[in-house]
Amino acid sequence: MVFETIAGQEASLVGRGHTYAAGRLGAQRDMASAASERMGGVSNYVAMKELAEKIESDWDQVHQDLQTLRNAIFKKKGMLVNLTADENTLSSIDDQVNGFIDSLPASASGLSLGEDSVAWYQGKDSGLLLPKQNELLVVPTQVNYVAKCTNLYTDTDYEAHGSSIVIGKYLSTTWLWDRVRVVGGAYGGFCSFDNTSGMFSFMSYRDPNLSKTIDNYDGSTAFLKDLSLDKDELTKSIIATIGDIDSYQLPDSKGYTAFMRHLLKVSDEERQERRDQILSTSLEDFHNFGDALQSAMESSSQVCAVTSKDMAKQAEEEKKDLGFDTKQIL
Repeated sequence: MVFETIAGQEASLVGRGHTYAAGRLGAQRDMASAASERMGGVSNYVAMKELAEKIESDWDQVHQDLQTLRNAIFKKKGMLVNLTADENTLSSIDDQVNGFIDSLPASASGLSLGEDSVAWYQGKDSGLLLPKQNELLVVPTQVNYVAKCTNLYTDTDYEAHGSSIVIGKYLSTTWLWDRVRVVGGAYGGFCSFDNTSGMFSFMSYRDPNLSKTIDNYDGSTAFLKDLSLDKDELTKSIIATIGDIDSYQLPDSKGYTAFMRHLLKVSDEERQERRDQILSTSLEDFHNFGDALQSAMESSSQVCAVTSKDMAKQAEEEKKDLGFDTKQIL
């Protein structure tokens, strides 16, 4: 299983490097992203390779670690159960679900978690974060996956607003599509904004460029600040955004979405407020977002790219001001 995981990660690093690059940048900023990177990013790949060696040299310790992990997961304390079905089905399985929960230990057997052990979960352990730096991750590839991130909440006074969803979608389908994909030749160029954390991310997919793509990311702020939209084009953008957030969901997706809203404590009132903000998006919102994005990028922004050895050397020369930390991953 470990070797299969390693093989899958190696293929994914070469084929979907933009997710790993963005994950590295997110792990520099907040605990949730740092934990995610350790469980599914480059850090996890490194840990899996170390685990493969440890299985051969110290299986007893690995076995003990797995038992500890099992005890930490399968317990009543902290458990949340999410089930999606019709009312009759849910009622009919109450006894079985309760029986399963009752069969679990009340807490983690043989595992004592002090305040320091759960500090990362409470967002207090800054030691979990990766250092803020610009990175080049070298793998055997002929294309690049370029990511650049900043945080609008921590680096500016921008506050969450539904218009940001419209703006991010428009930026992806206009400026980034034209500059990174059509002119630059990448298979994809897009951006995303996390309304919960404030992280704004640029990403490119199977990109022949690296330095030019960074320049195009930087040009996004001027594009937004100088943008001129007629009423019809703005309305189309709003409708497209509403179509995305109201897209059809099968029951399993509805259940998962409801569960995530519960975990994030997103109320129906907040959702309605966000919808109203989307519907009332104006050209001024685009300009204000461009100002905030420029301020955040000037204040603190980092670049990470999954690239080849030759392209890494070229980027180090062309972007000396970024002081790239280059790592050989594969």
